[in-house]
Amino acid sequence: MSLIEVQALTQDHFGDEEVDAADGDIGKQNASEEYSQTSIKALTEKLEKVGWTFTYIGANQDAQAVSSSLGIKNAMNFEATACGVMSMSKKLTASRERWFERVEDGDATANEGFFEE
Repeated sequence: MSLIEVQALTQDHFGDEEVDAADGDIGKQNASEEYSQTSIKALTEKLEKVGWTFTYIGANQDAQAVSSSLGIKNAMNFEATACGVMSMSKKLTASRERWFERVEDGDATANEGFFEE
């Protein structure tokens, strides 16, 4: 499912609720010939203004640089090993739990510092 399809689906079902979109949601556009890096960045920045939080998780790359080029402020690198994947999964789970708490508390900056403990 592409980011455009996710946007339409969530708008229909959740309206203006907070949305957390992990990197898999934009992968289809990222590899697409239909969407440019510029158009993906414009879309992520637009959706962030209405409450979406994007995260980018990558191995064997500079996840900070890639995420920045896509308009995504929250990025995390991980080691492409079984241990690295387990560690990344734990950090992602803890980060999402903190994010949900911040959103529930009405924290207007919940989309910032997603992976910071």
